[in-house]
Amino acid sequence: MDDDEGLGAGFWWKMVGLVVLGGIAAVLFFLFISAAWVRWGGLGVILLTFLIIGALSYFHDRRVQHEYDELTD
Repeated sequence: MDDDEGLGAGFWWKMVGLVVLGGIAAVLFFLFISAAWVRWGGLGVILLTFLIIGALSYFHDRRVQHEYDELTD
């Protein structure tokens, strides 16, 4: 007989923490977007969005390239 107790309290506390951090990140993102909209208009928002996406892509690509280089050595 399988006596499964479920996911446990640790999992749920981590999940609550991730949801709270995700909410805080979303609020900060929208504050930056709205500030750019007020100061620079639509073009500023587009440029800021491309800058954020480009920075995230750059760091992700560096990490993946570093992992790939470690595998080939």
